[in-house]
Amino acid sequence: MASRVGSAGLFSISAPFGFLSLAFWANRMQTVYYLLYLPSVLAEPVMIGLILLAAGCSHLNILMIARCFAWKETPGGYLGIVRTLGSAVSFLFLLAGLFSVLMKGIVLMMGYVDIVHHILFPALHATLFGILLLCACVYLARLGMEKTKGDWQTFLTIWAAFSGPEYMLALPKEAVDAKKLKTALISANAFTAFEYIFFFVICLTVYGSDYLQRQDLPIVDLIRYIQLSFAERLEMILIPAYAISVVYVVAILLLYAAGAIQCLARSRLSAGRAPFWLAFLMMLLLTWMAGRWIWPDEWKAKEWITWLSWLDASTYTVLPFGFFLLGWITIRRTWRDRHAGGSS
Repeated sequence: MASRVGSAGLFSISAPFGFLSLAFWANRMQTVYYLLYLPSVLAEPVMIGLILLAAGCSHLNILMIARCFAWKETPGGYLGIVRTLGSAVSFLFLLAGLFSVLMKGIVLMMGYVDIVHHILFPALHATLFGILLLCACVYLARLGMEKTKGDWQTFLTIWAAFSGPEYMLALPKEAVDAKKLKTALISANAFTAFEYIFFFVICLTVYGSDYLQRQDLPIVDLIRYIQLSFAERLEMILIPAYAISVVYVVAILLLYAAGAIQCLARSRLSAGRAPFWLAFLMMLLLTWMAGRWIWPDEWKAKEWITWLSWLDASTYTVLPFGFFLLGWITIRRTWRDRHAGGSS
């Protein structure tokens, strides 16, 4: 979908997304961060059951998301939200959404920067690298939309690890083929569960339950011990390659932030470049602040990761059900109005 940052360039859709695009999007949104440290949160073999339980609950959410796109009566995209909820509620909704995507983007980037800083390049200036990574996200995003823990806390983290597909609810309906969406999201959800279980079993086998709980990034540390004849330090290859997924997801979040700003500003900002570059400046400022005052302090960094888990778990719980309920109410209201009109 070649497009520019023109008046509709960021969000213009020439054709619905294909099956692979939808599945890849959902899978990367789910696993790009949580996959790295989730095994250390689980630690016990019995937690495989929690992964399967969360995957089952996520399956129900996916069915609701797919139904929202299948109903013709339900509005789609940002404008649909405004028309349905009204200006005041939509303003609060979009403000919360803007905070959500900015926070998620910052934690994703700085979490990855922290891995590179500690594993590959200890002398690297973390804040500067975070800003450079953000510039890569901006380059991709400007091409447009197409191109410790108790049991309940453990389940919260697992549930948050399946979040991500709910962000699709903000897409215009023209961008999604409802027939392909359900199959794509179910496939992505199943593959996500497989990834989590696969890497958890490997880490559990290598480290053991007690030692696994003391690992911050068990998968990254495991890769460092792999010795191959053609690559003595495999992490030198895999960690930079993982940046592709990070840049991809943050670029999507940057587009969502631009869309939220565009709707919040209404007529005060044009639908052109201004919302996008304002979103970039906000994320740039937050990246600099996080790199200077938050991530150097390990305790503060862990607090932000915990907040992100709560945020993702909340959005993945509320948004699919909320949009499904909203669509159902809209359909009932439409049916009642038509029936009343026919009776009169």
